[in-house]
Amino acid sequence: MLVTQTESNQYFGRQLIGKIQSGQLAALDKVCSVNQDGSFHENAKIQRIVKKYGMNEVELKRAYAGDIISFAGFQNSTVGHTINQPGKEYVIPSIPI
Repeated sequence: MLVTQTESNQYFGRQLIGKIQSGQLAALDKVCSVNQDGSFHENAKIQRIVKKYGMNEVELKRAYAGDIISFAGFQNSTVGHTINQPGKEYVIPSIPI
């Protein structure tokens, strides 16, 4: 998943937003983020997954490829980072400005 936006939640802190490109993501999964150059950035455990429907939020236990979601668990990852399984260094390229 390529992180396209971030948001803040008063209970869960930083949340990352993006579309899952392949695979699936579940609450309590261990994942990592990598920079655009492919270097490791941070490990985390998914604390919460949210999908938005208009102004409403629905908390999910699992999200699949194609879902646009927001999730909590990372402290320092940001826009442009790719979320992977631990040990993987696959990078989804972002469009440079």
